[in-house]
Amino acid sequence: MLAVVVHGFNDSDKGKGSIDLVIPYLKAAGFEILNFDYGDWGLFDVRFNNDAPAKELARILNGRECVTVAHSNGNLICDNAAAKFGANILAHAAIAPAMDKDRIFARSMQHIDVYYNKKDWAVFWASLLWFNHPWGKMGRVGFIGTDRRVTNINTIGYTPFIDAPGHSNILPHLAGGLVCAGWGQYMAGRLANAVGLLTA
Repeated sequence: MLAVVVHGFNDSDKGKGSIDLVIPYLKAAGFEILNFDYGDWGLFDVRFNNDAPAKELARILNGRECVTVAHSNGNLICDNAAAKFGANILAHAAIAPAMDKDRIFARSMQHIDVYYNKKDWAVFWASLLWFNHPWGKMGRVGFIGTDRRVTNINTIGYTPFIDAPGHSNILPHLAGGLVCAGWGQYMAGRLANAVGLLTA
């Protein structure tokens, strides 16, 4: 089963110091890896061009079943790839998602884990930017709704925030913190179990 890893916004090292740290755990769980890089985007790109990488990801996947693991803005790209462009994403791990807290996830996603933390101030402040409409504060408050596909996983008290190389030190990256705290294995295991149940 393919696992697609997607980095977040303003990521000059293309996720090497943050979301890519989960890759060894995904490999150990038996996943093949596609590391999807959409570039070091700023606020303008997020606001006006976010559909372009979502469409490209769906094109690359070409209907292939997969799971996705994404950080921050990468979660929007994964969800849009499935919801708007037909990517066949069965399960999704959303790390500090910069999404509206009540977002309706793509229908193809049968299992969604939302890793959130009330110390994620980056998504809180970003959600207040009127010109940055696509973002919300799910990464800080979790998913709010009744969708039974979604499991909220509160990482407060367990996940140290770290400053990943190549990132601004005022934007702590939960992805690296999750892996440093041993959450990578937990996350990969949940995705593997979900896919096993869904494809049995």
